[in-house]
Amino acid sequence: LLDSKSWEGFMMESAIKGPYLLYYALGEIPLLKQAALRLSKEAHLPIVNLKPLMRQLFSLRYKNLQDAGPLDFLTLFYNAAYVVTNSFHGTAFAIYFKKPFWIALSNMKGPKSTDSRILDLLELLGLRDRLLGDTLDGTDLRRSIPYEEVDCILEKERRKSLEFLCKALS
Repeated sequence: LLDSKSWEGFMMESAIKGPYLLYYALGEIPLLKQAALRLSKEAHLPIVNLKPLMRQLFSLRYKNLQDAGPLDFLTLFYNAAYVVTNSFHGTAFAIYFKKPFWIALSNMKGPKSTDSRILDLLELLGLRDRLLGDTLDGTDLRRSIPYEEVDCILEKERRKSLEFLCKALS
């Protein structure tokens, strides 16, 4: 229920200096890594790889972060120039902090899958076009997001949630 201004109060000084692309992947998704590498090259940005598995490590010219506490996690998203992820929370924080982002679904099955939550969020906010397809062909990875429209929808949903909570608690 917090808006982006409220989240800003939690930010700390970033250990990463300068603009960067934040890559946060849960599991191995080749298309997501391809998107990060291509966008990094096109935008002339280093990649910060958050919590990588060993097989997900980028070359030494990229920053691989094995550990980030909750405030570090938020700060990394807040200061990123772009976000490439398959995580629901990665998607949510990219949206809260108005970052251009790209998503690839994990196609995991069972209770650990967050694909349906990601799809529901993207659909609600009119951002389904941020979902990567089967290939990057024809995808303008540097395309911006019209956050004015997204903010209106978020504010409306925030009010609905607060009204529901007030009714439920009274």
